[in-house]
Order: sequence, then C-alpha cells, then structure tokens
Amino acid sequence: MQANDWHKAATYLAPEYVIDWPCSGERIAGRSDFASIQARYPTNTGRWSFDVAFSELAGAQIARQIEYWPASYDPLPGREDLTRRIDRVP
Repeated sequence: MQANDWHKAATYLAPEYVIDWPCSGERIAGRSDFASIQARYPTNTGRWSFDVAFSELAGAQIARQIEYWPASYDPLPGREDLTRRIDRVP
C-alpha cells in the first residue's frame, strides 16, 4: 500500500474482500474495484501514505477493512461504478 501500487496491493486481498468508508457512506467490494478506486482517488501530493489500518484477515489475506476520516463527506462524483451505498456516520 505504501508503494501506491494498487494492483499489487490487491493481490494481498481475499477474493471476497470488502472495504467500507462510513464517512462517505460507500462500500467497495472486490480486488479489482479496490485497485481502480484507489488509482482514481485524488491526492494533493500524488501519493497516499498510511499509518494505521484496521483489517480482518482470512488466512494470509485481508478480507475486510473499515476506514474512517476526521469528518463525514459526500461521495466524490465519478466512482459510482465502483461503490455501493452504505449507512453513513454522522
């Protein structure tokens, strides 16, 4: 993940991988959609860095993650094809 090589990072994900973004009310399901949304996601620096990750494992692969940010926000346009709506935290 630190390398921002999303397709390589996706190889560490279980086939049934799911990540929830409750701050925007979105769920991403599957390795391919994970890699695609991460590659599209805008940054101010062109690279993402990570300090802490909360993950559930299935064997040696990541099966589920939940990511929180300091504030809720509306989903960004242009990624509806990669997400499903979930309940949003206030």
